[in-house]
Amino acid sequence: MFDQIQWPVEFGYAGAWKNALDWASFLALAIVALCIALSGVYAGEYQNRTAAVALPTRRGKRALPAAKAVAALAFATAYWWLCSAVVVGINVAACGAGGWALPVQVVFGFDNPYPLTVGQAMLAVYGLGYLVTIDMATLTLLLSSKMRSTMPVSVIPMAAVFLGMFALFIPPLAKLGALTPMAGLNFTFSRMVSYAAGTAVIDLPTALAILYAVLLMTCTPLAMRVFARHQVA
Repeated sequence: MFDQIQWPVEFGYAGAWKNALDWASFLALAIVALCIALSGVYAGEYQNRTAAVALPTRRGKRALPAAKAVAALAFATAYWWLCSAVVVGINVAACGAGGWALPVQVVFGFDNPYPLTVGQAMLAVYGLGYLVTIDMATLTLLLSSKMRSTMPVSVIPMAAVFLGMFALFIPPLAKLGALTPMAGLNFTFSRMVSYAAGTAVIDLPTALAILYAVLLMTCTPLAMRVFARHQVA
């Protein structure tokens, strides 16, 4: 990566984008709030006993699970980009929009090996944050489809977000902790973490993208299937 960086590195001011990158990890708190909001998508049907009315019908068993999943993911999409727009917009309004095309070393230090501009790093971090958000939403849907109470559905994603930060201080768990939402968004390009499988070695952004893409493709159909197969009295 160092070989791809053009030296000498151009120096300049990128205060708004640096702040937005620093604050990206705190959007994990918004993800927690999203998971709480989605906890009742399926579990609420169990608690209110409306599943016993909807699921025995052909339309309810076939269309309702997918409709709920689509509505939840649409809400999660709008929610993430609204939160992102607020964070970025406030920083741009306060600090100005200059520095978008500067090398990312201006933000993360000149020992950073990523051959990116500040703007490219911004797009990558917030795009990755969207993938994490959608995946946490689908994980919440899966938990909601399996549990009759919304309380554990809310607590489990919350634990995944916050306990991951504590895991960073435990050496054997540090690499696992870096893959959790808050830690991952915080250290995407700023901490040199790598994962090896045999002779293949990938960096943290790639590992995050692969992990959350796989979870997204797994949790969504599972959530719909579990809800559709729920046995009603």
